[in-house]
Order: sequence, then C-alpha cells, then structure tokens
Amino acid sequence: MLKTVKSCGAGVNFDLLPSELEPGHWSDALNMRFRNEFAEKFKGIQSAFTTPAAIPYWLATYETSAGRFLIEAGLSAVYADNGVTQTNITGTVPTGAIDDRWSGGVLNGVLVLNNGVNAPSYWNGDVAADLITLPGWTAGYKSDVIRPFKNYLICLGNTWGTAKRSHGVAWSSAADPGALPTTFTALATNDAGEVDLAETTGPMVDCLPMGDVNIIYKQDARYAMQLVGGNDVFRFVRLPGNDGLLARGCVVSTPKGHVFLTNGDVKIHTGGEATSLCEGRIRNWLFSLMDSANGKRAFLCTNPKKSEVWVVFPSSGKTSCDTVAAWNWESDTWGVRTVANVTYAATGQVSLAQSETWASDGDIWNVDVSAWAENEFSQNEARLILSTTTPRIGLAETGATDFGVALPWRLEKHGIHFEDPDSVKILRASRPQIDAVDGLKINISHGSAMTANGAARYSPSVVYTVGVDNFANAFAPAGRHLALKLESSDPQLVRIRSYDMDLVPKGRF
Repeated sequence: MLKTVKSCGAGVNFDLLPSELEPGHWSDALNMRFRNEFAEKFKGIQSAFTTPAAIPYWLATYETSAGRFLIEAGLSAVYADNGVTQTNITGTVPTGAIDDRWSGGVLNGVLVLNNGVNAPSYWNGDVAADLITLPGWTAGYKSDVIRPFKNYLICLGNTWGTAKRSHGVAWSSAADPGALPTTFTALATNDAGEVDLAETTGPMVDCLPMGDVNIIYKQDARYAMQLVGGNDVFRFVRLPGNDGLLARGCVVSTPKGHVFLTNGDVKIHTGGEATSLCEGRIRNWLFSLMDSANGKRAFLCTNPKKSEVWVVFPSSGKTSCDTVAAWNWESDTWGVRTVANVTYAATGQVSLAQSETWASDGDIWNVDVSAWAENEFSQNEARLILSTTTPRIGLAETGATDFGVALPWRLEKHGIHFEDPDSVKILRASRPQIDAVDGLKINISHGSAMTANGAARYSPSVVYTVGVDNFANAFAPAGRHLALKLESSDPQLVRIRSYDMDLVPKGRF
C-alpha cells in the first residue's frame, strides 16, 4: 500500500508531540529551510571583503557618493571596507567590551556610531578622515543606545555625568538638511528634550522606526514615539502587553511588521499587541538550547533573498553564536541552521567584484552550485553579511559550503500514522521526490514505535542515490507509528517536495 505526503514544506516543529504534527511538518531538521512547499538545504556562506584586521562585533552597510562601505566595529578599532580596500577610521580608540554592543545609523547621509562606553561619533565617508565626536556632545556624557529618527538622534539609557537615567529617552535638536544636530542640551531656543518612561522597571534596550513612529523597546515594555511638534516635540504611547527586548540588536523590520526576541519568545507586531511566532513550534526548543550566560549575544537579522528573519544565538556552552532559527515571513515556517562562531550581521547592498569567471571561481568543481557566469556577489540586491570570530566576513546564500566546510543536513519525522494510529504497519520502502544533481547520496532510515510518542526503532540506513534508485528499500520493525529519517553530508544542494511510503498493514495487534 503506497501512501504519499504531498508537501514537505510545512516547517520543523520541535515543541509539539510528533504524532500531533500534520503531514508536511518535520519533528527534527538541521540545515534545512521550508518554502514553496519544499524542504530545501540552506545555501552556503562564502568569504567576502578583506580579512578583518580585528574581530568585528558590529556591522553596518553605508553608501555615499564615493561608494558603498561595510563598517566593521571591533573592541579597539573601526574599519571601513569598500570591497577593495579596508581603511582604519578609528580615531579615538574605543574602550568597550564584547557585550557593549554598538548602535547607530545614518542621519542625513552621515553615519553615526555609539558603543555606550565612549562618546558617540560620526563619519561622512571620507577615507582620509577618522571618526569624530558628535557636535554638541557634552564631555563625560554617554548613552547606551543612539539611533536616528526623522531629523533627530534618539538617545536611550543615558548617563549624564554620574547620573544614570535607565528609563530616559533624550533627543537632539532637529538637524538641518544634510547636517547633524548641533546640540543635545534642551534650551528655549531649540527643540532638544528628554523624558523618563518609568512605568515599568526594565531599562531601555533599543529602538527601531516603524513607518511614521519610532518603537522604543525596554526589557519589559514597548512605546511608540511620534513627532507632534510644539513644546512637547514628541508624544509617547505605551503599547499593549509587557513584551520587551532581550538585548540590543534583537529587533528587525519586515514587510509583516517588527519581529523581536523577548525574554522567552519571538514575537511580531505592527504597533499594537504582539503575537508569538514560535509558540507551539520552536519556543521551548529555542530557549532551552540558548546559552543562559551568553544569551544576550543573540541578535536578529534579515535575509531578504529568502524572505527570512534569522534569530542567531549561542547554544548551550557556547560564547559565540552557532545556531540560527530562520523564520520565513512568506510561508510562516521555521527552519534551523548551524553557523560558525558568528558575532553579528547586517543587511544591505555590497560592493564586490564579479567572481564567477572560469579563472576566479574558487569552488571545487563537484560542489560548485553556481550557474555559468553567475555573479553570486550581486551588487544589485540587498544581501545578508555576517562576521565571525576567525575573523572573517561572509556573504550568505553563496556557494554550497560555509567557508569551505560542507553543511550536513537532516530531516526526521516521527509519529507517522496516516490517520490510523491503532493499526500496526510495516514500512518496507520509501521514495523521496528530490530536486538535486544525479549521483547525490542520501542516507535513509525507516523506523517505528508501538506508542504514539515512543522512541522510534530504526533499521540500518540504506543509501539512496539520486538519478539511480527508485526506492529506498529497508524493512522497519512493525509499529503503529512510523518514522522516516533522511540525512546527507554531500555538499550539493537538495530540495524535497514530497515522499512516498510503501506500507504493509498488519491489523490492530
């Protein structure tokens, strides 16, 4: 008796019992994403830009009339890389630590940087000039976070001399077009100002614009900041719920709204109540796997080529990020990916030379997944760029390997009963419908359990060769609930749309 699961693209679900999952969901997955009804292996991350002179702990893309730059901020230096030359623009050497995460952004075409320990600075794209302290900034003052919003610079978690304002929101005077603000001191002659948002005990964490408002995230609350002019300048409205932000850099903007990592959930909102994206799917798995001591080194980034938000975090016992939970905002599915000691990421257009010529293509012939004359380093679309502790800079969605190391992948489904959980069955063969190069080898295992969520007993795996084999033939032990596992270390890309299972029904006992 042949049974078919028609779509493999419903995502992975670690939190529900395997027997509760609908067809097309997987109870375990590694290095696989899910979209367009396919389960597909993640593409690789290839080295790009100049090898950093120091470990970058913050990245930003910045474009001026002189070209595009990748800004790499480390513990003791800041570099600007235009795809050809890496330039040290440090100026005054910063004194922050790994967890003093940088913030900033572009206001009126000028890049602003802040690490929360030193005075904030700016850079206008001139490689002959270093970072300079912001004009009008009071010596000895500092802010945990500085971000641009409209014509202002917004300061969160401020320390004015010896006075710490953990709940404080301050803003500069309005900047003239093409210029930076001239002061952060509120006077009758300007519109700089400050308020405390102290309804909750959690400190300020970060902010990110959403259309015409700036969303401020505390550890336990969210506020909408709206420009109203007049004496008040800004209006502040607390948003529903007690959802805050785990750490700086843990919120991104998507076409569906802000996605943010809280103290125990991944949520989305459009300026109102926040709803969970991972409850009943990966929430328990995510927060039991995340390292408790270094969890605040997690961050969120977007991978626009695949319509994904990456939740990048260190797993248990790790000091750098090694795991990605990837949410696709088009298909509303979760996938899982490993990464190599990632410190941060940025999304933007890059300035890199065409790489895919016969002479310059560095991929090994039998694992090269790019098309002839394809430019995987395209400058015409926004790309996800990552930094690692090695140090190096990588470009996501390029090649089939991560910095030359193959990505093993796995798909597993337990508790398969085809709406007949009481009958004993024998699984004797399976056939995945695979989009991959001929010759790719996949290890397929068949298993079963007598109870709904019992541990599956697997028969020895068999090798299924794409383009050669019709079925993977291996008898599994008899059971009411079947199991299927597919895995491979082959570096080639693979997509799986559906699979058939050949069963022998054996009755209720």
